[in-house]
Order: sequence, then structure tokens, then C-alpha cells
Amino acid sequence: MLNCLPPYALGYLATAVRRGGHQVRILDCPLHRLDVTSLVELAAREKPEIIGFTLFSSDFAAVAEACRALRRLPDSPALVLGGIHPSSYAIPTLQALPEADYVIAGEAEESLPALLSALESPAPGSLARIPGLGWREEGRVRSNASSLCADLDTLGLPAWDLINPLHYQAFPPTLFVRQRPFAPLITTRGCPFHCTYCGGHNVSGYRLRSRSLDLVFSEISLLRERFGIRELHIEDDNFTWDRGRVVRFCEELLRRDWRLTWTMPNGVRLDTLDLELLCLMKRAGCYFLILGVESGSDRILQHMRKKITQAQVVEKAALVARAGILPHAFFMLGYPGETEADLRATLDLALRLPLIGAHFSIFRPLPGTAISEELLARGEIQEFVFTTAKSTFASAVYAPRGFTPGQIKTWQRRMLVAFYFRFRILWRYGLEVLRHPGLAVNLFRRAWLYLFRA
Repeated sequence: MLNCLPPYALGYLATAVRRGGHQVRILDCPLHRLDVTSLVELAAREKPEIIGFTLFSSDFAAVAEACRALRRLPDSPALVLGGIHPSSYAIPTLQALPEADYVIAGEAEESLPALLSALESPAPGSLARIPGLGWREEGRVRSNASSLCADLDTLGLPAWDLINPLHYQAFPPTLFVRQRPFAPLITTRGCPFHCTYCGGHNVSGYRLRSRSLDLVFSEISLLRERFGIRELHIEDDNFTWDRGRVVRFCEELLRRDWRLTWTMPNGVRLDTLDLELLCLMKRAGCYFLILGVESGSDRILQHMRKKITQAQVVEKAALVARAGILPHAFFMLGYPGETEADLRATLDLALRLPLIGAHFSIFRPLPGTAISEELLARGEIQEFVFTTAKSTFASAVYAPRGFTPGQIKTWQRRMLVAFYFRFRILWRYGLEVLRHPGLAVNLFRRAWLYLFRA
């Protein structure tokens, strides 16, 4: 396990379920290293009426095993699946998992309490009125259109008492952590961009919606007072999209003088950055961000619908470094249509940029994405790849024409070695390890996964 975040999406669901008068518990199996046997034993003791799973495509096999085992209990609970996979493939998910009773596609803060009420007091047609619900009826699978929350402030705050961030300090989402304890924070939902490889819109849509800064700062206050949080990891898909809002956020942090540090480990759009904004962010405590670059080939960037160019990447990365913020970048390799020349261009760009870190992930076909639909139509992949692929972006489950998955994995190792085994990078990471000895363990974990595991 490289990193493990508090499941704050479940925290919001827990708040919604509590409002409906129901009791709820969040069980983070990866954090507590619970296997299927332990989960079933716990369910047999506590006898919950309903169990929900957050389902990522990479976890399909594990969740399927858990559902089969839970279904064998004498008083089997109702089983509900949510998250990105069923949001992208609601009906096929239920068809592939006959042990599951329901799926919920999209944002579930309205849908899950409505489902609980419908199960508590069944009424004809009640399931058909629940947004995003998939269920079985008269021998066939039915599903409703999902909906999005128009006003995020109505969701309140996540149930942080159920997802205590202090339990996650050993698994930071980035290699660089300036202050502990840290906690994730979400201030917006949705993404107006249409990158071909991303399925985030299947959960939160294309329209960017923002929480009020008053509520955001109420949550930060709670995190500081209850858990002593000193660093925030802003996990928005597009935190810097609204420049004025970012300015107000930074000015309020400076006014309150909390001396918090903060990062953006989920990536930012390069075309939203300028030097004035970056310098303000730096003064307000931002010290690290990840740039969503993906490729050094303008041809591949255009196919990805990234709406950026290599020249813009070079310009904006220089601004980040000039502002005194540590720049890291996401790169992707093995994207459909890539050639060796494109891969070399990506490596060359990564080496030219003033980065202190680079994440070279291997392209993975995900359900409900534009590029996966294209690959399915051309017969280059089959639907089973969505549920049988290995579980990390360090594994090659697809290769563009002219490559094998093994060759793509070799390219990943080559890029990692070429980037990190340079004096400037080794020196910087050596200093970080001296300041924060715990970083060495995280470095070893990542190196082992990306360099030595297939």
C-alpha cells in the first residue's frame, strides 16, 4: 500500500445517512488490512442490515469475492455498490455481480438515504424514483439516471469522526510532507474538461461546483481543533480553475495566520496558472503541486484532448519553480497510438523541466472513458479488461500497436531510472530523507512497486 487516504466521499455519505436517522460505520479494509474472511466474521457478529462497497475497477475481483462470501451468511445483508466503476457501468456491474443487490451511479448523498428509506418502508415504484439506482426487478436489471448535487453546502461536512485522519499519517499521498498531521480536503466537484482517458465525469459531471469558502474554512477549523491538522492536501480535480476563488482562499489563510502548509497532489491544470497567482499561493503556504502533463508529444496531447501544448508545459513549469513551489508532474505512457518517438519525447520533456518528481503511470483502459469506447469499437480491447486488469498503474494491461505490455513496462522502468538517478534529484531526496527519515520507507515502497513488480 503506497498511500491510503481517509475515504472522505464515504464521510459525506455517512453525514447524509445520519441525517436520515440511520446508524452507520465506515470500515476501511485496506487501512486495517482486513481480508474477506475477517470482513465476513465481522458482519456475522454485528449483523448489519446493509453493506456498501466503494468499487474501483481494479478492485472488482476482491469486491466480487467479498459479495459472494457475505451472501452465504444465514442473515445476509443487502449489498450495495457505489463509486467510479458502477457509475461508469451500472447495468453491466449488476449483471457481472449477481450477489449484489443494488448499485448507485454518480453522487449518492441523496440516493443512499432514499434507498435506505425505501428498504425500511417498501412502497410500489419507490426504487424507480431514486437517482442513479440500479436494481433487479422481474428478472431484469433496471437503472435510473443519476443526478448531481446543485448546492454542495447542503451536504454539510464529512463525518470526520468516522474517518479519523490521524489513522492515515503513515501513508501520505506524496513523497513530500512538510508538516504532520495532514488531512485531505475537497472544495469543488466536477471537471469541465473532456480528457479521453478520464472517467471522473461519470461520478461528478462536467460542471464545476464549488463549496462556499465559509464552509471550507469551517471544515479546516474543525480539522485543526479536533485533530491538530497542520497540513492540507487539496484533492480537487480543478482547484485553480476559478482564479478569483483561489485568491480569496489564499487571502483568508493569510488573514487567519494559521501557518498551515498545503499541497495539490491530485494535479492542476497548467493553463490556469500565472506567476502572480503562484506567488500568492506560495505566501499562503502552498509548497508543492503536481502538474497534469501526461505526454511530451503534442500529437498525443491533442488526441487526449488535453488542450495544452509542450510549449505551455515548459512555460508554466518554469513559473511554478520561479514562484518557489516544488513542481512534480504526472506523465502517462502506453497511450493508444503512441510510438517510440512519442515515448522519447515524454522522457525528454520530463528531463528538461525543473521538476523534483515525476509520476510515470501506464495507461489503463477504464470503463466509461472516451478512449475506452474507441478501443472497444476497434476491437483492441474487450470489456473484461475493466474487471480483470491488475490493480495498479504500475502494471501494463494494454499496449498500443507495435508494443507488448512487457515493452511498455520496460519503458516505465527506463523513464524512472533516467529521471530519478540524476545527481540533482538524488541530492534533493537525500536531504528530504535526512529531514524526514520516515520518507525512506515510502521511497522504498514506491521503488519496489514501479521498478521490480510486473
